[in-house]
Amino acid sequence: MSSKRGPHDWCNDIFQAASDINADVGDMEKEIFLSDGKTQRAVVKSLSDIGEAAKNLGALLSRDERFGVALIDDLRDAYGMRTILSHEYFRIDPEVVWQTVKISVPSLLLKIEEVSRHLVRNRTSPSI
Repeated sequence: MSSKRGPHDWCNDIFQAASDINADVGDMEKEIFLSDGKTQRAVVKSLSDIGEAAKNLGALLSRDERFGVALIDDLRDAYGMRTILSHEYFRIDPEVVWQTVKISVPSLLLKIEEVSRHLVRNRTSPSI
């Protein structure tokens, strides 16, 4: 049985995946992360989840001019990374994954929090 998912769900998916990344990485030093394949695999899975939710959210938000180009570009980048992580796994660079976790994910979360607040305030989905 499938249920229809929407922007609230996709925002929550991104929040959950980011929370999982924080739990997996914690205060781990970069050198430890780069040598810990198990944590890398867990983080890659969460980044892939973020990318999939970002694809769905971006497709919807790109039709709503209330959301800026920077957000849409970040969502596209997240999906682009998901594509590499899932289909070009042999190209995964742990250094890039680390930078993504430390820089890109926190930046994206700030924007998703804004989207989530907007959705709650308006109690509606962006126009489809």
